[in-house]
Amino acid sequence: MRVKSIVLLTCALMMTLGACGNPGSNNSELNNSQDAIINGELPDEPMHAAVVSLHQRVGDTWYRDIFCSGTLIAPDVVLTAAHCLDEGRNRFNPIEPEDVMVYVGDNPMTDPNPVFYYVTQVQAHPTYNNRALTDDIGLLRLESSPNVTPVAALPASLGLTTADEGAIINFAGFGEDEDGNYDQKLQIDGLLNYLYSDFQIHYVQEDGGPCFGDSGGPAFIKRGGTPYVAGLTSYGDSACAQFGVSTRPDYYDGWINDFIGVIPDPYCGDGTCDAGEDCNNCPGDCGACPPDCSFDEWCNPDCDDGADPDCEVVDPYCGDGTCDADEDCSSCEIDCGACPTCVSYGGYCDANADCCSLRCHPRKHYCK
Repeated sequence: MRVKSIVLLTCALMMTLGACGNPGSNNSELNNSQDAIINGELPDEPMHAAVVSLHQRVGDTWYRDIFCSGTLIAPDVVLTAAHCLDEGRNRFNPIEPEDVMVYVGDNPMTDPNPVFYYVTQVQAHPTYNNRALTDDIGLLRLESSPNVTPVAALPASLGLTTADEGAIINFAGFGEDEDGNYDQKLQIDGLLNYLYSDFQIHYVQEDGGPCFGDSGGPAFIKRGGTPYVAGLTSYGDSACAQFGVSTRPDYYDGWINDFIGVIPDPYCGDGTCDAGEDCNNCPGDCGACPPDCSFDEWCNPDCDDGADPDCEVVDPYCGDGTCDADEDCSSCEIDCGACPTCVSYGGYCDANADCCSLRCHPRKHYCK
């Protein structure tokens, strides 16, 4: 599907255009440069609910206008670009947690009851370079967890390879569209052009793509139908009309997990579905999770015969048309009919009573 432009350029490249966040009405150069960004669409998948916007906070108040975008990748953690957290020009100067708020929703300007979340921790990558725009990745920790399902950052075990070049990626953010409007969450499909480096991807956006205010917003990719954040918008051309570059979270997997507090699975990525491995978080090894066949008072129909102790054991002979020895005809009347009566003759049983083996010994024909 084609969509409208949503995303951003990096603050560093935007210096010549005025600002990192929302352009002011006096920014004629920026407003006149957006005519190539077209076909924007509103969010249409559950993953888009995890896309959030960043807002300036002053004391107990905050501005509804956005200045960057991001993604909720854990219940209380937002992934964004490091340049969104940079208040300096020549030297990196991280924004203080009390100076930023996070909005969860689709439009903070039209939302009748916008919900903003306080930030308790800000962390940019320690080797972020605001001149070269390398390691342009940052994290925010929220004071409380929004009622939104996070979309995880692409783990190293499922990391991008050259096989993903040409794959569909989906951008999302609150940035400016071709009409000069912003604050509305929009999304657009694009193609991953090529892996720009170990830590960046490159894409063309002649038909639409990220623009101002979409910095830090996600580039989603799906693995086995599950969405992941495979990129976060870093920079592009000044007209938002030719190309863009996003930072690759899979390259920073360990750093992200350290911040979230996730203990990495030591076996994930070894190509084997090891005992105890969480295949939901490591589908590269296990594929879909095997069925739970444990004793839990529920018979899982996906388990093999006899694998789930909660399932009734099926008579392997029932249904073959023969009243086999030891077959329980009381539960398999299709073979045996009603159980015949054991008739004793001087301590012997009728041979026809063999299928009632619980009462008559087969072949020897005596009553048990």
